[in-house]
Amino acid sequence: RYDEAEDKALEALAIDEAIYPEVHARIASTLHDLYSITSMQDRVPESEKYAVRVLRIERALPEAKDRAQLVRDVLRALGTPKAAEAAIAQ
Repeated sequence: RYDEAEDKALEALAIDEAIYPEVHARIASTLHDLYSITSMQDRVPESEKYAVRVLRIERALPEAKDRAQLVRDVLRALGTPKAAEAAIAQ
């Protein structure tokens, strides 16, 4: 079922990227879904790729402080709790 979920999320990402600007919360949300799907399968290189994109978008958004929990969750899931706390403090 992970394959099906990933396929749907990749389709959603393609649509999001065609509709929204590069820095948009909707794209970050879909990327976070992909991060979750790949990290649950221990596909670390792929999940890190998605996590980095999420973090870049989140930092560029004007309301990034309001979405700090997402950033913290991604960093913690990557096994970097100190980086998570540092990111929130910024």
